[in-house]
Amino acid sequence: MKRRICSNNRLMPSDDSAIAELLARSERVLGLRLCFHDRSLPRGFPMRWCEHADPACLAVKRHHQRHCAAWCGLRVERDMAADPRVRISTCPYGHSEIIAPLRPQHPLPGVLYAGCWWTGSADPPRPQLLPEPHPGFLHDRLGLVAALALHLGALLGDTGGEDRRHDEILAFLHRHRQRMPRLGELAEHLDLSPSRCGHVVQELFAMTYPDLVHTVKLRDAAHYLAVSHLPILDIALRFGYADQSHFTRRFTARYGCTPLTWRRRQAGGGMV
Repeated sequence: MKRRICSNNRLMPSDDSAIAELLARSERVLGLRLCFHDRSLPRGFPMRWCEHADPACLAVKRHHQRHCAAWCGLRVERDMAADPRVRISTCPYGHSEIIAPLRPQHPLPGVLYAGCWWTGSADPPRPQLLPEPHPGFLHDRLGLVAALALHLGALLGDTGGEDRRHDEILAFLHRHRQRMPRLGELAEHLDLSPSRCGHVVQELFAMTYPDLVHTVKLRDAAHYLAVSHLPILDIALRFGYADQSHFTRRFTARYGCTPLTWRRRQAGGGMV
C-alpha cells in the first residue's frame, strides 16, 4: 500500500479505513484499548485512535492534562527514540500499558499504546483504573503488540523507495530543527541536484521545501507549547526562529492563533 500525503495532509480514505479496521479487530483480540501517536506530518486521522480515551486516563486528564501530555509526548517518546524496545510502561498515575515503536529504525518513531491496567498489589488508586485480569496479562501480549505496531507502521508508510525518502527527509529536518537547513544541504544528503530535490519534496509533501521546513518546525513547536512550560521565546529559539515575533507571525499564519492562545486552548481541554 502506498502512502501519499494530500494537500490537506490527510491519508487517502482507503488507508484510513484499513488502519481503523486493523485497530478495531486488534482491540477485540487483545482485550486492550489501543491508540497511537505518530510523529510524522499531521494526517487528520480520526481522534478515536490518536488519544488516550480509556476512562481511567480521562479521569486523570480532567485535572492533570498538561502533566499527562508531557509524560506521553515528551518522556515516553523521547525514551522510545533512544531505546526502541517494546516494553510495559507505568505512568506517574499508576497506569500500566504496553508501548511499542511503529518504525523502530526512525529517529523519532511513532508509538503504539496498548492498555491500560493497574498492576500493583494493592487496590487501584481510583475506581476507573481496573486491575490486571491476571498476573502477566500484559506481559503475555508483548509479542502480539510488537507485531501489530510494525504492521501499523507499514500501513502508515510502507517500505517502498518513495516512503523511505519521505521518512529520510523528515529525519533530516528533525536532526537540524535548531536551524533552517538549506535545500542544497538536503539535496547533498539525498545525493540529488537542488532542482531535483525541490521536485521530490513537492511530489511527496505537496508543498515547497521552505513550506515543509516551517510545517515540521511549527508542528513540533505546537506540541511543545501544549505539553511544556517553556517560555515561548525559548521554544522559538529551539526551533530555529531568530526571535519571538518572527515565530509568532509564522505560527499564527499556520494555526490561526498566537502561540500563547494555542497554549491556553490546549491547557483548557486538548486531548493526549
